[in-house]
Amino acid sequence: MSLLLLLGSIALAVYGVSTGNGPLLLLAVLAMAIASRGLNSNQKGLDRIRTWGSTIGPAPWLPLLIATLVCAGMAIVRIRQADPDPLGIGLWAISLVLAVITGIVYDRGTLFWRRFREEVRWERVDWLIALGLTAVALALRVYLLDQHLPAIHGDEGEMGVLARLALYGPGGELGPNPLHYFRTAFLDHPNLFHYVQAAGLWAFGDSEWGLKMASVVFGALTAPLVFAAGRIGWGRTSGIVAGWLLVVSHLNIQFSRIALNNIHSVWFAALFFVLVLIVYAAGNIRSEQRATPAAAAAAAAVAAADGRAADSHFYPDARLAIFILIGLAVGLSQYFYYGSRLIAVMAVPLLLMLWREKRAAPLYILAAGASSILAFLPMVDFYIRDFAPFVNRMRGVSVLKPEGIKSLLGPDAVWPNDLPALIWTQLERNIAFFIRDGDASAFYVREIPGFDMATVVLFWLGLGLLIGRWRHFPNQMMAWWFVIGLFLGGVVTNDAPNSPRLLIVALAVYFIASLPIHYFFDAIQSFLPSLHRRTPQALVAILCAVTLYLNFDLYFVQYARINPILPLTEIAIAMQEHGKSERVYLMGAPVLYAEHGVPRFIAKDAPRRNLFDVADLPAYVAEAQASGQATYLIILSPRVGDLDAIMQMFPDGVREDRLDHLGRFLFISYLIPA
Repeated sequence: MSLLLLLGSIALAVYGVSTGNGPLLLLAVLAMAIASRGLNSNQKGLDRIRTWGSTIGPAPWLPLLIATLVCAGMAIVRIRQADPDPLGIGLWAISLVLAVITGIVYDRGTLFWRRFREEVRWERVDWLIALGLTAVALALRVYLLDQHLPAIHGDEGEMGVLARLALYGPGGELGPNPLHYFRTAFLDHPNLFHYVQAAGLWAFGDSEWGLKMASVVFGALTAPLVFAAGRIGWGRTSGIVAGWLLVVSHLNIQFSRIALNNIHSVWFAALFFVLVLIVYAAGNIRSEQRATPAAAAAAAAVAAADGRAADSHFYPDARLAIFILIGLAVGLSQYFYYGSRLIAVMAVPLLLMLWREKRAAPLYILAAGASSILAFLPMVDFYIRDFAPFVNRMRGVSVLKPEGIKSLLGPDAVWPNDLPALIWTQLERNIAFFIRDGDASAFYVREIPGFDMATVVLFWLGLGLLIGRWRHFPNQMMAWWFVIGLFLGGVVTNDAPNSPRLLIVALAVYFIASLPIHYFFDAIQSFLPSLHRRTPQALVAILCAVTLYLNFDLYFVQYARINPILPLTEIAIAMQEHGKSERVYLMGAPVLYAEHGVPRFIAKDAPRRNLFDVADLPAYVAEAQASGQATYLIILSPRVGDLDAIMQMFPDGVREDRLDHLGRFLFISYLIPA
């Protein structure tokens, strides 16, 4: 700890002098005073500094570390000068790669991965299971995707327009300015996500299908990570059950088919779980000093098996690279949905728990924090100069404010006297989502529960197992993930239960729900060793079949009947089809305007116009007829009362009442000939 304070005081002093920040300099003085007392009273700290200092010169990883910092600094300078700029983002990406290589070189000769392989014993069947889960996940996420299930949401349309700007650059309706890599745009989300969407448009076509495919791919690739985390943390049975429950989850399927950044954050959370559990599974750190003769001999054997010479500069149990990867996963996740901030929040206690379990050293925790900052450094630089986008969304959805408490408890509620009632109400609403309640946001429906009945039963039984087996680190990790995530993503936010904010929390549900099956099979093998080994496999197969049926019915049958925002897509398609040869006017105020995100994305090739006042129609029709075009009116429910006046003005028009495939009213079209 004294060493960390010493390094921190140096950093504070350098930054304080360079920025002229007096308070930081005072903090550096205080940190140095505390560090000096600790070092004076603890000779081991001074010995450690001497040991590290004596190895800096010949250490092969030091030039790589310097190159990493130089590239990161050059990237920030270039990004400040010009963004978007391929050189700036290229230097930033190179710095991330160099950081990983630095960790790998530092770890040369380590016994860490051998210990992990001996503990986990990952076999060929595990690769086949992961591949099978991915294939089923991909199939469920593309099934009927081209039939507007789900229909495109307005937020998807807005982000899709930004993805086109990232792909094609400025011009026309996309505007005169390019899309910056490291700034924020729609709803203060970081822009880098739109370049991920642009890759989907480029690879799968500039269409609704192509826009959604980036989410489909990330959603499907979450399945093998969940299996891997379950396999490492508990065992193969847990990995299979957790992975399968995510694969068939109608909630996860829905957000894997929506062109928003929610599911990408879930993928990063699953990756974070895998990396942390790898560290745990590899066991305790045995030595932080240079190799003893016995360790050197073991390292030489490892090097010989790899066909290379032994490295004289190594730690026998080094694991720096994996902690750098943990930090990069935390930092890169922040470029996606706000729910990724749960990963950053949870990284701190989980890394400290690994340190308590003797799986981490202060150096590794420091490396994880530094690499996370490195990954997010361009946005950190942006937020330092403009802090509002970082907190705007949190302020907007927070329920912990006077207006929030009144909206939830009524106009007579008083802040902060009724805060306990507010917290209790929020707890009830959010916990109900994990029993039988549905989503209250605009991205799914309240009529369908968040989880199927089998998953809910297993989840609540699994919570009991977490309590009963609390000392197991993976159990603690999932328990804290669920509790803290439920509080930050649900209790303190409005419109509860809100599935976009709880989606990353739901990841813990699949792991917790797998525990009863995992421990049940252990009990069977202990008490009934004569039972045929295929019996547990048959029970898992039955569970998989039941959950597949339940979720398939909930999503592809029940939700397909509802599909609440389908009319928006149908209206936009009509604009696109008729706008190529006719003048299209939308009469949708105050519920829909031509500038809405869905028409902007789908009807990209058709000029879109609003008709606010029927008195303006004769002039518009005359203008269209002068250019030889017919006039096509799209009249929504709030404006149906204007139809009689329109028909009196233009009695030769053709009226059509448009319904969707479910028989719901969409709009009335009125075609006025040229």
